[in-house]
Amino acid sequence: MCYLYFVLAVVSLLYYITIVVYVDFSVSFSWVWLGSALFFGSLFAVCWMEKRGKIEVPGGLRIVSRLFLLVCAIIFVFAESLILSQSFVKPPKQADYLLVLGAKVKGTKPSNMLRYRLESALCYLKENPDTVVIVSGGQGSDEAISEAQCMADYLCEHGISYDRIRLEDQSVSTAQNLANAKAYLDSFDSRVVIVSNDFHIYRSLKLAKKEGYQNVSGLAAKSNPVLVPHYYMREFFAVVKITIQP
Repeated sequence: MCYLYFVLAVVSLLYYITIVVYVDFSVSFSWVWLGSALFFGSLFAVCWMEKRGKIEVPGGLRIVSRLFLLVCAIIFVFAESLILSQSFVKPPKQADYLLVLGAKVKGTKPSNMLRYRLESALCYLKENPDTVVIVSGGQGSDEAISEAQCMADYLCEHGISYDRIRLEDQSVSTAQNLANAKAYLDSFDSRVVIVSNDFHIYRSLKLAKKEGYQNVSGLAAKSNPVLVPHYYMREFFAVVKITIQP
């Protein structure tokens, strides 16, 4: 077990360094990997000192701590399996609406994450010409235009008629995306396909059903392969949060 703690600590630290070098310190929630390295490093240190007789851990405490880690691992695996379950599902054809959730805009251009969503949306819209697209996302303090406007411009530049696009440019979160987009639906039982990155689909669908969407499915766009572990780790905490909220 000591060596497992050591490996997990080293892997977490190396991945944290990878994120910082590959992007920078601005990646949200990246600190969780540093925290993971410190946590497993501490467990390794305790285990190593105990094996060498430097400290003595009470048997009851050892059992409780291992049970705690086991329960955490089970919850993590279960939650991640739910998240992954929606990452590969294909959406139905001829939806009434395609709802593209917003993501970071760099100046007036989509970030890589948002571009992946738009590429998937574009393919669906070209294959289903009667589907109306709703682009949802407000304007952050460091964005030159709203995420919705950026998405609309991108789709128009790639051959989608502006008449097919509905702009919702006030939301600043996934929950607000879904809440505000309802105003553009004919009814709650309209066939809606939500476009987001693969790790984000499960939570988006769960929130959509809370908002009253009755006929909703997901279209998973790809994610940056280097940041995939981080995205799925971050999503675990987000899913737990919305699950325990009333």
